[in-house]
Amino acid sequence: MYDACAHLGLPAIPNGLAVFETLNSTLSTIFNETIEWDSSVAGAERALLADIFCSSNRVGNTCYGICPNPDLAGIGVRLAFYLQAALNALLVAVSPEDSPGAAWGATLLVSAVVIPAWVQKKQGQLSLYHATLVLNFATLSSLASLAVAPLCPIWREKGMSIPLQQRLHEQLDGRQQVPPESSPLFDVSSPLQPEFANELSDVSDDEHSVVGGEHDQARGEEDDDAAEQPPSRRKDVTYQRIVLSFALLAQVALQWSYAVLLFTSPYYAELSCSKHTVVALFGIPLQAIDLNGKYFGLWVFWLAFNMTVTFAWGVFLVVSGSVKAQDEERQPDDDADLPTRLYYGIYLLKRLIRDGPLRRRVVMASALAFALGFLANAEVQQTYNCFVSDAENSEWGFGQVAAVLLVFVPIWQLIVVANNRWFGGVRSKIVLRGPEQAGAFTGSPDRMSARLSEDTGVLGTPDGSEQGLLLQPPRSLADIPASPPEGMSSSLRTPPTRNRRIGY
Repeated sequence: MYDACAHLGLPAIPNGLAVFETLNSTLSTIFNETIEWDSSVAGAERALLADIFCSSNRVGNTCYGICPNPDLAGIGVRLAFYLQAALNALLVAVSPEDSPGAAWGATLLVSAVVIPAWVQKKQGQLSLYHATLVLNFATLSSLASLAVAPLCPIWREKGMSIPLQQRLHEQLDGRQQVPPESSPLFDVSSPLQPEFANELSDVSDDEHSVVGGEHDQARGEEDDDAAEQPPSRRKDVTYQRIVLSFALLAQVALQWSYAVLLFTSPYYAELSCSKHTVVALFGIPLQAIDLNGKYFGLWVFWLAFNMTVTFAWGVFLVVSGSVKAQDEERQPDDDADLPTRLYYGIYLLKRLIRDGPLRRRVVMASALAFALGFLANAEVQQTYNCFVSDAENSEWGFGQVAAVLLVFVPIWQLIVVANNRWFGGVRSKIVLRGPEQAGAFTGSPDRMSARLSEDTGVLGTPDGSEQGLLLQPPRSLADIPASPPEGMSSSLRTPPTRNRRIGY
């Protein structure tokens, strides 16, 4: 096994017992206090000596190891980042409508380590090892959030594929797209206005399953432009997108600004140990003294790579929520010039980025590979460095416990989803209100007692008599009477209230 402290580590004290007795005598004289330690316990002298050493200014020329910083790189912090990245992806796969809350949990976790690292860097108390490890954590969390964000329902909302420029012009001019007026005849396929029809179509929407639903997602993408959303729904979806975008943008902004800080401020604490600090770049452990020499370009490339990863997945997120190309591009002829072929190649690349389950598989597999790479990179760096004590892997302070508690945000949402889906939760009880109301909307011949005359467009009853009423599609729920007109079958009822989701 690799021994990072083979040539480093705290020196042995020739007469340790006498030294600590003298120290106790001094403390007793000044503070009337003594240090309690058991010399018979293995490592007791080393632990006490490590605490004394890390309390000094550490500006000497001899390196005895890196002093631990559990609140930034302890075992609890590392587990929190790894579990949060995995649970966020699982939550999006199981219940994508609950994923924006998990994105905010990831944002808080990134802020909890980047902001203290920034403050310690400005105060000259941050070591090179902890500085690079925090960048690994920030990139891992940002990548996981950006990779799963396009799968959120609000990012794939039907009827939102309107060009951004057109939406901006409408907002600036104060114009809104008014739904079409009610048609003169009762349309059986779409009997209500868009606002109300959209509510009916979502009665059973809470029971959908995202896992294995690539066919439904692909069909939804094809019908995206045809399913125009009303202005009120578009405004609500736009607001939800802004909230989610702010959470993602906060993570990326923290990660980018921190990477720039590491490049522009090459001064760290524990100068005697900086040159011996091992920094893992792309999984390759390199000492800082080598990075300052012939491998300095690799250090710059590593910082740029961290920023490029989040930038690339941010671009994919924007592209996935933008308008799709409507016109099919014709394949160029064999004698086409080079610019035409290049343009067609770019078009095919855009088609691959925007459309189809293949794109989702490629993007998610790439994000998983990069996330595992950053995870392995952090653990390799932790293994190849020497510490004066094992506090980062053994002590649990407030910072580590708080980081682990943030992981319960997606865990709690997963528990709620499991309860609703497999154990008969609240949603199932609301949606399945009984066979009588559920059967009223099945459209089966035995349940649909009201029919529409194809010739006259008037409503008929099961016995064949016509009511003589020309039906106009209601504009809202308020326009529908509480009880059917006299003579009309009671099975044509006001549809049940839509089961609104909690959250997004």
